[in-house]
Amino acid sequence: MPSSNPRIVIGCYSGQVAPSYAIPNVARMAVHLSSKGMLVDVMQRVSSRIDANRNYLIANFLSLYPEATHLFIVDDDMRHPPEMPYLLSMRDKPIISGLYFRRDYHGNHCPVLYRHAGRGPDDRPGHGTAE
Repeated sequence: MPSSNPRIVIGCYSGQVAPSYAIPNVARMAVHLSSKGMLVDVMQRVSSRIDANRNYLIANFLSLYPEATHLFIVDDDMRHPPEMPYLLSMRDKPIISGLYFRRDYHGNHCPVLYRHAGRGPDDRPGHGTAE
């Protein structure tokens, strides 16, 4: 159990149109954290580039929220129980991440990891490439 009360920022990103459940999902988590005195703020980013969205949220978190202890990034197409950021913050780990799977060429499900691949096909830096 963490020694001090976690202070959490929720970061949500979406493409050009967020699914109808994305905003209520984040709102329920924010209400739950507020009831425990743990919510610092909610950030949103709208762009079709997943890697750029995550980088944007992380950079803003680090520069704008020195009082925060945790950043909980929410994809707009996922649903979480309202208590999820609270439960994860109680683990007292530096990074907790979801594990994503994709189907390989043989139909097997494989965990997906990303690495910094220099410049992407569109010549933008920091493009993630599936390993």
